[in-house]
Parts: sequence; C-alpha cells; structure tokens
Amino acid sequence: MSEKKQKNPKYSYYDKRKKIWIIRRKKKGKNYHYGTYKTREEVEKAVEIYNEIGWDPIKNWAVKAKVRELLYGE
Repeated sequence: MSEKKQKNPKYSYYDKRKKIWIIRRKKKGKNYHYGTYKTREEVEKAVEIYNEIGWDPIKNWAVKAKVRELLYGE
C-alpha cells in the first residue's frame, strides 16, 4: 500500500496572505489556536512537541520557546 503524503503537517495550514504557518485544532466543536510560525520546519517540531506534552493552549509560549531552542539554539 502506498502512503498518502500530507501537503501540510497535521493541524496546520499556511496563510498565503500573511505568509505564516498557523496551528489550529478543533476540540469538542471549538477551535483552539496553538501558535503561528514562520517556517514549516518550526510547525512540524511544534506539533511533535504538542504530541509529547499534550495539547494545552496555555503552553503556547513554552512550546514556541522550545522549538526555537531546538532549531536555532536561542
């Protein structure tokens, strides 16, 4: 069987007008915003971290800081 290749990482999309990646997830009929990122690589890493620690929108800043630390050493 061949695997379908996703165009975008799960729970994310690219806003062409603003030129940013957005992570959004729907839970119990409500949309939750999990952050905006400049590159697809950052989004993939953020989704990976959210999968590890749990999808809590309160942790947005901590996840964004961890992504930057892992990718850029900031």
